[in-house]
Amino acid sequence: MVTLPLVLSANSKAWIVDAGTGERKAVPPTGTCQFCRRPSGAWQQQGDNNSADLVVSCPLCYLPRYLDRPSIDDEAVLIWLPGMAQGVVNVMTRQIHLACVRVGLPPDYSAVARIAQATSSAYRAYRTLYERSVAVELRLGTRSPRQLGAALHDLAPPDYERRATLLGGVRLLPLGRFLQAGRDIYPKMLGDWAKSEVEAS
Repeated sequence: MVTLPLVLSANSKAWIVDAGTGERKAVPPTGTCQFCRRPSGAWQQQGDNNSADLVVSCPLCYLPRYLDRPSIDDEAVLIWLPGMAQGVVNVMTRQIHLACVRVGLPPDYSAVARIAQATSSAYRAYRTLYERSVAVELRLGTRSPRQLGAALHDLAPPDYERRATLLGGVRLLPLGRFLQAGRDIYPKMLGDWAKSEVEAS
């Protein structure tokens, strides 16, 4: 199966239903995300329920597609990383989060930054990626995914279609949280992913 390109997007009609109920239509598990090719198991996310071309993704690849999601600023930050595709950023971030959990650190960047030892290679990689938010703020005037989502909504349709080119090296760094109905379900996701990795080896 071909990996789909992951472009920063804003599509509010896809999350309005979720924002009120925290529920989604059931999606049969396919095993892997169509954007990063990582297994997502029971934690698959889906796009617009009304779409004829439904795309299923892992939670980390879902976030860049919905920058206007109500909780996005608590879940991710914009970074400048032109040499790496968004799907690769997501795979690397997922591995950093799993490595943090394996050594007893929380995946939430704000928490791990307060307590991590400099000797943690997972934390050092996390911090290096997070520091790229300074570079994106110098270019865009913000590191807020929500603000970028609002700007994308204001683009004329032809410009919106060219957003990958217009945004260049802007990427989204997941921060170790995924909120559903106001509750962070990301630690449970990581636990399930870690268990699946152990079972597969």
